[in-house]
Amino acid sequence: DLLDFFDKSDPSFYSVYRWVLVQFKREVEFASIPRLWEVFWMDHVAPNELHLYVAVALLLYERERILQLDAGQFDQILRFVNSMSKQFDPEAAIELGTKLYLRIGRMDAGASVPEAVVADSFATLGITFGL
Repeated sequence: DLLDFFDKSDPSFYSVYRWVLVQFKREVEFASIPRLWEVFWMDHVAPNELHLYVAVALLLYERERILQLDAGQFDQILRFVNSMSKQFDPEAAIELGTKLYLRIGRMDAGASVPEAVVADSFATLGITFGL
């Protein structure tokens, strides 16, 4: 449903371009930025990818509200995404984003980093969950 909505409204995901470009620094309170960036820059686990999974996590959290917008109206999704600034829990987004990476990203990348290394890396940042 969500992918179909974006296919009609914003197939290139320009509405979330700012998130990726500035690594969410405008989207969260200043005190949360180092935490987000610490997770994003875990290149030995997921080179240049975790921020994308966090972006997907945010869209999934807001799925129901996004699907209530008129499909095919880019300006509506852009306004909605811009209104999300400082309105979400960065820790919850990190947790879901890392879970998505472990479930999808590692499989897609051929799981080149051993699972124990990934778990240890996330655990050093206080992110713990069953693999």
